[in-house]
Amino acid sequence: MGAVMEIRAADAALEPAGNADIPVLAGFYVQMYAAHGHRIGPEAASAKLAKMLQAPGQSALMFKHGERPLGFVIWVDLGDHVFIRNYVIDAAHRGRGLGSALFARLRDEILPPGRPVRLEATADPSLRFWKAQGFSAWSSGMRSDAIEEHS
Repeated sequence: MGAVMEIRAADAALEPAGNADIPVLAGFYVQMYAAHGHRIGPEAASAKLAKMLQAPGQSALMFKHGERPLGFVIWVDLGDHVFIRNYVIDAAHRGRGLGSALFARLRDEILPPGRPVRLEATADPSLRFWKAQGFSAWSSGMRSDAIEEHS
């Protein structure tokens, strides 16, 4: 395996992401699941991302260095706060400060100023990353997947 090139966040582009980017985003989504000890296939990841990107009010950016994708973020502005649905950095670039620096750019350049930012992080390494960004626990989240039709 070759050495990973160090990339400065200032050199990365933050570009709008859409349906045409789903195959690339899905690769990162699979990495995100794996980092948390879970598995998801590329087809299922693509379907989840397509559904997210279609939802009203969603915004998505891909982080890129030249033509090389580095990760992505999907968020929704809920008026009184911004909710980050997904924030993923390529596994090859984690642990080098790029994710922190790109989040700082996102916060300072893109997200609406003066609004709280919320997200769901339930396991390491995500908890450690977000705590390092100044986040703290504010709620205990619960969810239910879609209820199947009654027979």
